[in-house]
Amino acid sequence: MINDLVLEPVGDDFDLAAISAHLESMKTAVRDPVDTEQFLMASDPITLREGAAERQQHPERVSYSLTIVAPTPRRILLAYRNMDTSPARAFVHWLRSQQDIRILDQDFNDFTQESTGDLDFIFGPAESAY
Repeated sequence: MINDLVLEPVGDDFDLAAISAHLESMKTAVRDPVDTEQFLMASDPITLREGAAERQQHPERVSYSLTIVAPTPRRILLAYRNMDTSPARAFVHWLRSQQDIRILDQDFNDFTQESTGDLDFIFGPAESAY
């Protein structure tokens, strides 16, 4: 399992408005109260609410139960420390349905080819379909 991903568009820049709208429409994602340019995601609304509240109380850290999504036009950083990879997996699955992307690790090693069929190489076996 790779814990920090860098997602890059193949061709045109990412549509930040569409990405933000998608994340804002989810019950399990919210803008980071400390850094409003990024989002926090969790597997369920309660974990998200508790993690976001903790983030506000302690702005120097992000709960391990949360996934960070930091989008820019040319790169999206996706960081998670939790064994529950379903929020990150679902986001990458959605993003790949929108446009062609490259999937890199934190050292910029390209794992796009290894994740062509499914995302198990990146996230481990899926517990359920998304």
